[in-house]
Amino acid sequence: MASKKALDMLPMGAAATQTVRVTTESNRTSRGWGAGLLALGILALGLDARWGVDSSGARSFLLGLLGVGTWAVPPEDFLRFASHYAPGFGEAPFDLSQSATLAGWVHLVCALALGARLGPRLLRRVDRSVGGGVWLGVGSACALLFATSPWLALFLAERNPQSAPGYLGLVDLVRGAGVTMVWVGAGLLWGTTRKEGQAAPPSGRLNSLPSLLLAIAVGVFAPLLLSHAFLADAPLTNDGVAYQFQAELFAEGELHRDIGLLADFFPARQILPGALATSKYPPGHSFVLAPGTMFGIPRLLPALFAGWTILLTWLLARRLCCRSAGAAAWMVALSPMFLGVEALWLSHGTSIPMCALFFYAWISARDRASSSDRSPLVPALVAGAALSLAFAARPMTALAFAIPCGVEFVLFWTRNRKSASGAALLGGVAGFLPGLLLFYSVNAAITGSGFKPAYSLYAELLSPNDKWGLSNLGTAFPYTTYNLARLSTWLGGFGFGFVLLLLGWRVARPAKFAYLVLSIPVTLLALYSLHRFQGIPWVGPLYLVEAVPLFALVASGGLLSLSAKLFGPRAIPAFFVALLCSSAVLLSTHLGTAKTEAQRRAAPFAAALNIEGAGRALFLIPLDDAVSQKRFPLPPPADHADLVTGALVPGSWPIFARDLGARNRDLWQLLGRPPTWLWSGSSYREIVW
Repeated sequence: MASKKALDMLPMGAAATQTVRVTTESNRTSRGWGAGLLALGILALGLDARWGVDSSGARSFLLGLLGVGTWAVPPEDFLRFASHYAPGFGEAPFDLSQSATLAGWVHLVCALALGARLGPRLLRRVDRSVGGGVWLGVGSACALLFATSPWLALFLAERNPQSAPGYLGLVDLVRGAGVTMVWVGAGLLWGTTRKEGQAAPPSGRLNSLPSLLLAIAVGVFAPLLLSHAFLADAPLTNDGVAYQFQAELFAEGELHRDIGLLADFFPARQILPGALATSKYPPGHSFVLAPGTMFGIPRLLPALFAGWTILLTWLLARRLCCRSAGAAAWMVALSPMFLGVEALWLSHGTSIPMCALFFYAWISARDRASSSDRSPLVPALVAGAALSLAFAARPMTALAFAIPCGVEFVLFWTRNRKSASGAALLGGVAGFLPGLLLFYSVNAAITGSGFKPAYSLYAELLSPNDKWGLSNLGTAFPYTTYNLARLSTWLGGFGFGFVLLLLGWRVARPAKFAYLVLSIPVTLLALYSLHRFQGIPWVGPLYLVEAVPLFALVASGGLLSLSAKLFGPRAIPAFFVALLCSSAVLLSTHLGTAKTEAQRRAAPFAAALNIEGAGRALFLIPLDDAVSQKRFPLPPPADHADLVTGALVPGSWPIFARDLGARNRDLWQLLGRPPTWLWSGSSYREIVW
């Protein structure tokens, strides 16, 4: 490339020609490097890298984020490695002499330095109005840090080191390395393919009614297909088993099941034993599952609610004057964290739509209260009712939505005392009462006190270390980093979702109530960072998924800007096709490991069906360690009164119970001496009494 001095010595025409040639060569070089990095980054984002143990010993796994390096870590050392890398996970001290700790500091410094240096430059290419303030540098640095953080898998190592080799995947870590190349590669392409400052107009195709209906259909049927293909339509987690059991109780008109001395034969995580056999969780989600359970379609209402969530996202985007309501709706419909959690039996299937409905109805009531043209009573009633059902399902989530909205409403009321705020407040309180009464009455029936939930009783009886609150303040930072890093990958499946949030917030943030769109997820993150349990490995950041509609309002604007800048406005639908593909890849890799776990859990139950006479037989499963007790939940069978007398109805057979050695004979006699089989780990053998 010619120097500036050499160019000054050339005649004007020759200098202009040389400048064009130099600019062309520079653009060609930038495009070459950008395309290469983009290709390598996309390749890294698509890799399915896992670690485990084979016949030759420990298998190496990649931690080469920003050139940190690669280590071969045996499984027995993984938890110790995690503890050194992120203080708060495990019991190992924070030691600067450890190579893993040094690697963490290298990653931290590199991510902050590169983000602060490159971030403002790259983001200005999206929109020339973007300033280079301190917030932009800090935000870019945090985006890169969270997108590539090796804290992604540390929670898995800390939570379940015994079974980690079976399903602990490092897909996210490899994709974290790829996001850096994608981001830098895309930045090199900006400015050479499109004019600077060009904004992306909303896509008419995405905003059309057929597009919205298709997005709703995806939200309804995709989770059902995922559940059928990977999980055999059964709850994978112990939480899901507990919700299913409680829904069956509600469908039978019961709140709990009394199995007395037989409780030892039917242990199940997250289910209270003995005379109070029921789910430890709040009743809201099981209440939603109960109608479908009565008709043999337990996932009926959650599936419809998933489609309702996408419609509410579309309505919210229009109400808040976002750039493209259709893009926001599709962002939710194709978000892997949303589809993944909807494929399970978890209570998020109730809290996500109810919180979205609360926020939309609250905005409607707030607007009416400020204008005084129409009464805010009806939308306030709807907002209160939606929040009450969300509270009955997930109290902390409901609180995270209620706190910012409540603070804003109080501030508005103090400034506008003559408005219709009183009617809005009255309607909200009245609408909130049904869910509160449901929560209170179920607590009173189970624990004897409406103010003491079954969750607290279960903790007292079986898991005293399962605490929430300031006692976990020391782990709040690594948990927060973990959740934000997972959010960056799982929001859209690209691996740079946090960058999309940063772009969208600056370029196309909602015109109305923007501070609430930001403050609600922040409150959600803060509250759940004080929780000891931080989710399951298959569906991304489990608690932040409840803010997906709000994330979509912002991230969709960033995606529109990015797609228009790289390929032009006409290519916007193509980016959503890419979103579909990346989401499918991410879900298939993670739910593929979930399928393996689901097959392990279902093995003794599936094998029993192939035994002649299984229609009225007793199957005993040894549960001698914590892993097997977690993997094979055995909730009490239906019709408990008949169980005590031994006259079970046909639908209750076969009976699966825990192997208790000499006590097995008592259960066998109580059940009328049925054929009895004992699970040996791979098959059944018949017991001859």
